[in-house]
Amino acid sequence: MNTEANEQLTTALTGAINKTVSAVEAAAEFLNQQSPEVIEQLLRWNFAKSLIFFVLYAGLAVLALTVTCVLARKAGELEKDKDDAEVTAAALFLYPFVVVVLLALAVKSLDWMQILIAEKVWLLEYAARVVN
Repeated sequence: MNTEANEQLTTALTGAINKTVSAVEAAAEFLNQQSPEVIEQLLRWNFAKSLIFFVLYAGLAVLALTVTCVLARKAGELEKDKDDAEVTAAALFLYPFVVVVLLALAVKSLDWMQILIAEKVWLLEYAARVVN
């Protein structure tokens, strides 16, 4: 009976190991088939997201710069009215800082350019960020 129990245990264990190996092989095959498409989608998504933020920040910087120029012209015209001149002077002081911050954010969101020029380098850096 001991031998029969050992044979049943061995058969059950062999079956479980074979099922596990088959499942691992199927998962590995699935990953090998899907990895290129997943990487391509990851690149496209991050490219689009980075480009959208870059255009948004750059556009806001141009808008803030335009407002600064308009206010500078008005400051010359409104020197007679002290209240408007003070508000305009305060805005002229604030808007250049806004422009600098927006341009810094635009420069920070240049991942789209790196993906376009050196996608493998971007993937390596992305993998390093994910691991950390």
